[in-house]
Amino acid sequence: GDVEVVVKSITLGDSFDTGTADFCLSGLERLESLDIGTGAFYREGKSRKFALTQLPSLRSVVVGNNSFLHFSVVA
Repeated sequence: GDVEVVVKSITLGDSFDTGTADFCLSGLERLESLDIGTGAFYREGKSRKFALTQLPSLRSVVVGNNSFLHFSVVA
């Protein structure tokens, strides 16, 4: 049968950066907390975007200092 994957918490450490253009989370129905360390997603890039959408259970978002410095959109 189908297996349901439930993500309740996401933690990213200090200086974490995938090098991708955007950081977008959407549709994680049971995500309750997002914790992002200091200096995360620090690389410069064109029109980088941070977006959190359709996360009905989200209760806590913690973003450390100097994270997402070069992002042009935060929504």
